[in-house]
Amino acid sequence: MNDTIFYKIQNAYMIPYSEAIDEKIMDTYDKTNETIASSRIYLICRLRVKGFFLKKFSKPEVLYVGETFDKKNRFSPHKKLLKATTLLKSKDHLVVYFLHIRFSYLGLNEFHNNPLNIFNELKDIHSKTSVWLLERLFIKLFNPILNNKHNDENIKEDNLVRKKLIDNSILYVNLDIGMNELLFNFTGGRRVENQDIYNFNLKNNEMTFGHPLIE
Repeated sequence: MNDTIFYKIQNAYMIPYSEAIDEKIMDTYDKTNETIASSRIYLICRLRVKGFFLKKFSKPEVLYVGETFDKKNRFSPHKKLLKATTLLKSKDHLVVYFLHIRFSYLGLNEFHNNPLNIFNELKDIHSKTSVWLLERLFIKLFNPILNNKHNDENIKEDNLVRKKLIDNSILYVNLDIGMNELLFNFTGGRRVENQDIYNFNLKNNEMTFGHPLIE
């Protein structure tokens, strides 16, 4: 059985972009909202208004995937966030989702193949290793238009993936993005309708969906 790591969106919090670019508001969120305070990964998304009399929002379309360790000062000068506003039509809404992630692991035992320091980095959802890895996985899945420089990168050849995972016999990563409410059902890129679980095979650079088959 090959070692596999699992990341799942445990919770998310959505705010309008107008609040995200306000330093005082973001500072308050970071001090008072548990999900935002613990989040290191965020998605900039577009919501489209459907209907006329009974207005409903579409599922959020992911335009950008980013990471932040300094929310107060991250968004006000954020060029990607400002650029995203140019993609909107008159009835569209631009929002920012802050994600709280849960980690789990499947292997013979926690330290059979993997050095302790690597395992500790990966299970710590606040570590730069986990955050940067998650950022790469979300970009590969959603193929966001504003991450265009990274969309076509071969994840198997990524230096971080090779150094932290492949070189330590971790060849499979599982990403679960499933959430119940429509406004948290993220869309875009390679996301498949009604499929929440995505499997990254680092041996051959393949991404599949559904419950993984562990060799």
